[in-house]
Amino acid sequence: MTRSPGLEEHPVIAPKLAVTVLRAPAEPARVVALMPGLGTAVSGTWDTTAEHLAADSHVIALDLPGHGRSPAWDAAGEAPSMEWLARATDATIEAELEEAGLNGLPLHFAGISLAGGLALQLALDHAGRFSSTAVICSAAAIGQPSAWTQRAEAVRSDGTASL
Repeated sequence: MTRSPGLEEHPVIAPKLAVTVLRAPAEPARVVALMPGLGTAVSGTWDTTAEHLAADSHVIALDLPGHGRSPAWDAAGEAPSMEWLARATDATIEAELEEAGLNGLPLHFAGISLAGGLALQLALDHAGRFSSTAVICSAAAIGQPSAWTQRAEAVRSDGTASL
């Protein structure tokens, strides 16, 4: 994953992704942000894991666009990209931390599959914000676009159980 040339020159307005607070201790020592993979949602993916993280961790989880409680992709003709998703994720986390008064705490991000690839993009584009990123069951490049299009068609027609 590389930075797109001129990325800063052509900003894409990023929608706020849905955030679920999985743990909110009275005196948090850190923030852990979690994101599930393609075709899944926060609910059912990270709930149990969050219970096993340090008790003084403020734990949030974000749904990918069009997954769980997040709105579908809608950016006036802009094609989805990891850079866009990293920008949307960073902006959503920043707003969430500001609202909760948690700016300044160490921030850690973990993502599964597609969101693991996103963890790499966050580390590249937003390194100053994240103390660490975890890449889970993922890689720097994940499949070919035609395979993802076929998978999306299968989910639309038969649901995720078919996968």
